[in-house]
Amino acid sequence: MKSEPEKISRRKALVGFIVLPALAGIAADKTDGGKASKAHLAYQSSPHLGQRCANCRVFHAGKTPAAPGTCDLVQGAISPNGWCRVFVARAD
Repeated sequence: MKSEPEKISRRKALVGFIVLPALAGIAADKTDGGKASKAHLAYQSSPHLGQRCANCRVFHAGKTPAAPGTCDLVQGAISPNGWCRVFVARAD
């Protein structure tokens, strides 16, 4: 029984071909602890155009929904309501 190949949406293709290489370029410029500084990624503690860290793929929530969490790419405590220029929406 042959399985049908998975169809790739335009959105997934754009993330794969545009966003992920951009993240790789930023990752190459990481500093202390393997993460970039907040200033380097233009981090702010408030949302930007409806985007916020709690809805980003690389954000890891704190102990409560309002508690600061961590990020795979940005140094330090990260607000769930924050934002930076490498925001990538979760594909939930």
